[in-house]
Amino acid sequence: MDKNRVLNKLINYSNIILNSCWLYKGAVDYYGYGVISINNKTYRVHRLSAWIHHDLDLDNPKEVARHKHNICPNRYCWNPDHISKGSQADNIEDQIKAETHRSFRYKKQTHCLRGHLLPKNRICKECNNIRSKKFYDNKRKK
Repeated sequence: MDKNRVLNKLINYSNIILNSCWLYKGAVDYYGYGVISINNKTYRVHRLSAWIHHDLDLDNPKEVARHKHNICPNRYCWNPDHISKGSQADNIEDQIKAETHRSFRYKKQTHCLRGHLLPKNRICKECNNIRSKKFYDNKRKK
């Protein structure tokens, strides 16, 4: 893999603002990270940025695990100044401080997907009753 070719491909799919995030505008994976395919293999763009700018060995899973600390909470960002060596625990600690960790999504949720008010235990009784009724109705039909 040629670093200059990969860098040009990343730049073509990005919105680069100096002294700020370099936002990737291409495909994203299930977790919301920017991804790009090179030689029929998919890579996360922030890891490619670490490979280009910080000499990360993409073929060594232990080194990739140690180097995936994103200082920036933006998952589309691949600015090398926003990426440093660190552990998964460092990432989670930063997410909790910035209140972007997935546990904060549900604390703010007051209604279920159907619009019913959620009780303290976070389980919608009305939706649960609807599911149970459908289950037993289908069971009776058989």
